[in-house]
Amino acid sequence: MHVLILGGTGTISLWIVRHLLALGRTVTVLNRGKSAGLPTGVEQILADRFDAAALSAALKGRRFDATIDMLCFNPDQARILVEALPDPGHLVFCSTVCALGFAWTAFPVAEDAVPAPTFGYGRDKAAAEGWLTAWSAKTGTPLTIVRPSTTFDERMGILRQLRWDGSAWLARIRAGLPIALADSGLGVNQFMHADDAGRGFALIAGNPASHGRIYHLVGEAITWAHHAQVVMRALGREVPLVGIPTAILDRTAIPDDGIRKDIFGFHGHFADTRLAREIAFAPRIGFAETIARVLPLVKIPEQPERGGWEDQLIARWG
Repeated sequence: MHVLILGGTGTISLWIVRHLLALGRTVTVLNRGKSAGLPTGVEQILADRFDAAALSAALKGRRFDATIDMLCFNPDQARILVEALPDPGHLVFCSTVCALGFAWTAFPVAEDAVPAPTFGYGRDKAAAEGWLTAWSAKTGTPLTIVRPSTTFDERMGILRQLRWDGSAWLARIRAGLPIALADSGLGVNQFMHADDAGRGFALIAGNPASHGRIYHLVGEAITWAHHAQVVMRALGREVPLVGIPTAILDRTAIPDDGIRKDIFGFHGHFADTRLAREIAFAPRIGFAETIARVLPLVKIPEQPERGGWEDQLIARWG
């Protein structure tokens, strides 16, 4: 089986390459060649996936048994791919749980729930899902939509709830400084090591059982308080966790806090029973093991930030 990956060197897609090779697949990746690390034996096509003319030239006359698109973020980008590659074989589209949105009140959210995206990234991904679903029905091309949850390895660091920060908050813990959480850290999110996510995509690509299906590729559902406790145990330092009301956080100038406002400030718990039943996939790496694998590889600042927004909030609410 010959599989094309649009991407191939990202957080999830490099692990897809590794798992496809382990399954004995022939692997081609298409990207701009800006990142190193591809395993030996992988064909690399150099092209800008977002440039319609360049994509068409690079893929002219090619066909594959399966194509995994890790770089499609809206319907226009979906269109230029299928115009450039009329015969992608089994098309696997990497969407996101954000396409379903975060206004749900009953959990876990089923795979067939009607998307109700709550911010721009999710809206664009949901629109791409809809466009590809209509295209698949019209052309008869097999399509699978995969929605990952929070997926990471050492390259992303260990994300925290309140802001885009994969390492600075770890310096606070090492220094014995308290950590702020939204609403006592009782929100739920799902976390998966990119190794597991890559294996999931590899098992789906070219698998007839997955044709026409939507899957949630999600990890363990835990609270943000538990998330912080696991990280603290791995660092060997316990510090106080201070819950800050969301209303206060919304009125505080916190740099790069869009991830909380859009995603991490809401419950995110999505069903994965279909993937387990139809593809026989289940995560092998629990959250504690994920942290144990990732943490030693994360570059943590030697000194934490002091006296900034977090210390000011904690001084008032701690």
